[in-house]
Amino acid sequence: MLKTGFVGILTDAVFDAISMHPGFDLTGVYPERDSLSGKSIAGKNLPRLSADTLFACNEVLIIQQAGVGMLDIIIEALRHSRHIMLLDIEGLCSVPLTRLLKLHREAETVIKIMHTERVNPALKACLPLLNHPCLFDVKLMVPGNHDDNCCRPAAGALSRMLDVLLFLCPFNIQKTQSLRHHFSTSSTGLINARVEFDNGSVANILSSEIAEKEDFCIDIYQGNMLLKVDMLRHKLLCFETRAKGITLKSYTKQYNNTAGQTIHNELDVFYNSIISKNSTAKDLFELSRLLDLSQRITEKSSSSVSAYHPVSTNTLAGCIIKSK
Repeated sequence: MLKTGFVGILTDAVFDAISMHPGFDLTGVYPERDSLSGKSIAGKNLPRLSADTLFACNEVLIIQQAGVGMLDIIIEALRHSRHIMLLDIEGLCSVPLTRLLKLHREAETVIKIMHTERVNPALKACLPLLNHPCLFDVKLMVPGNHDDNCCRPAAGALSRMLDVLLFLCPFNIQKTQSLRHHFSTSSTGLINARVEFDNGSVANILSSEIAEKEDFCIDIYQGNMLLKVDMLRHKLLCFETRAKGITLKSYTKQYNNTAGQTIHNELDVFYNSIISKNSTAKDLFELSRLLDLSQRITEKSSSSVSAYHPVSTNTLAGCIIKSK
């Protein structure tokens, strides 16, 4: 078993997934002030790790959130040649990621990025049914019942949608346009973007914080087929047009997938990568592409002018990641 330290606030779902996995031995939590008390393994309290013991006693670090505050810890872990799993990329931008890419190559360790949306079973099930080029409609609606002091930027919703889109359509981006509305000093979280790929696929992206309830769905149009993915309910529907223009619902399935199962599956991939010494550089390049595209759309759509703004996306990561 690999000695594993956890960095951040340890939730019950994450705690159960790590402690029950046969490949990881959870030694403790860092930092002390953010740790939850009462966690135990085999009847023993889970220790709270100091900065020294975090790196000295563990082969693996599982980090809750890869924001700016955690960047020093990630860098130090790479310098100690520790394997890293990032559960949440919120707060990470493309600038420090370039530094992480360099350190990762030198350390020759595994960095696993947990793409929460990509492991959705309904999303994975629709992947083999895709034929390019396609037309994608990606929509994420979230109730805006938070005050101005709450930090839930529209960029977070944008990253979720782009992560799904780049998973379904991993081609080079040819052109991007974006539109966003602002009212006074507060934002409605409304983001509208259009992404064109060099294989001919086009995606329309819409996000808003003006909604009665949360809704995250993807419509994929291709030839004589429509695929509908309900990301929240883990549901996939397929409609096909047959002879004489008759539309038939040829496939529908709903999947059950708990947060604990998702984390356990991601831990399996992480563990196997460490044991087999597989390179995970592609994970970082894909993350770089996602962060760069999200940042550019957000910057260009921050104007109150109601017009489309072209966005250049000729990045290194975008050039490296080709079609499947």
